[in-house]
Amino acid sequence: MSAQLPCGWRQDPADPARMLKDPQEQSVIRKIARFNSEGLGYREIARRLDQDGYDCRGGVWYHTTIKGILTRAQAG
Repeated sequence: MSAQLPCGWRQDPADPARMLKDPQEQSVIRKIARFNSEGLGYREIARRLDQDGYDCRGGVWYHTTIKGILTRAQAG
């Protein structure tokens, strides 16, 4: 497992080699997918998440982060 877990996942405190779904981040991923299905671009999705106060692990949302999340969601 890498040091940086993908958005939507957290380390299992009982077994550091396992990942658990993070309900709060999973909710944000669903919101990102919905925005994308409505035709919003990566930059607009990032702007809206920041504007609405959604946390990006302590930082701001970037269009590249949005693109990576959507790419992983479509592959999984």
